[in-house]
Amino acid sequence: MIRSVGRRRKKATKEQLDKFLEEYARTGLLHRSAYAAGFHPNALKAYRRESPEFDAEVTHALERFHESLEGEACRRARDGLEEPVFHQGVQCGAIMRFSDRLLELLLKRHLPEFRDKFQLDATFKGGVLVVPAAAGDVEEWRKRITSAPAP
Repeated sequence: MIRSVGRRRKKATKEQLDKFLEEYARTGLLHRSAYAAGFHPNALKAYRRESPEFDAEVTHALERFHESLEGEACRRARDGLEEPVFHQGVQCGAIMRFSDRLLELLLKRHLPEFRDKFQLDATFKGGVLVVPAAAGDVEEWRKRITSAPAP
């Protein structure tokens, strides 16, 4: 019986890699972007290992995606989103919807005075009982505990 050891992957073309980077910057979805460019996501991992320059470009594409998300959140919080209004199935106007929650999150991210304030009290009151050796039974434990000096 002959077993297949594995297939050799084809080298991705410059056009495929550019298409991947463009799609990844637009969607932020690694697998979908790889398939859209015409190669398997596992091949992408190998390309990133083999080429530090390509790895840096992938990281930059992800940063561009994050910036686009933040830009959209800022636009919806500050400028609003026009939402159509319908009456009896017919559009009769539109209203602007603003996202207070997005605005709150953006304020917390960029301005420290809007961040949640919490204080963690990590003081410990009490002591630790240190027993030098294991006791054989319950009565021996009781003797050791009651004979221990008080702090």
